[in-house]
Amino acid sequence: EEEPQQELKRGFKSRHVNMFAIAGSIGTGLIIGSGEALASGGPASILIAYLLMGTCVYTIMTAFAEMAIFAPMSKGFSGYATRFVDPALGFATGWNYFFKYCVLLANNLTATGLVLRYWREDINVGVWIAVFGVFVVSLNV
Repeated sequence: EEEPQQELKRGFKSRHVNMFAIAGSIGTGLIIGSGEALASGGPASILIAYLLMGTCVYTIMTAFAEMAIFAPMSKGFSGYATRFVDPALGFATGWNYFFKYCVLLANNLTATGLVLRYWREDINVGVWIAVFGVFVVSLNV
């Protein structure tokens, strides 16, 4: 006898979604990488690049929102790739997201170390990576 599947509660309000959008658009890369880009390319090139990439991301997220409204599902990108394209693409998309989040942890730990090096240049970045790595792992255990 199969147990009934429990669906996720859809409890996000528009303010929650807006905060996710703001956090996703700012991100760590914008904070860390904008200084070097500003020094080498100037403000106009950064504005043009941001507008170009913002347009690309907007069109992709609009298409994703259309799919989410047309066929809501809890599996995210990989579920839509499985349903609308091919199960192999859904499988590959799921693994790509897994590897993305594996790399994202290391990226954020390195960014944390680089930001903290501004105040404490005498401490190696690797020390900050180790300290915050242990902190993140202990939060998730």
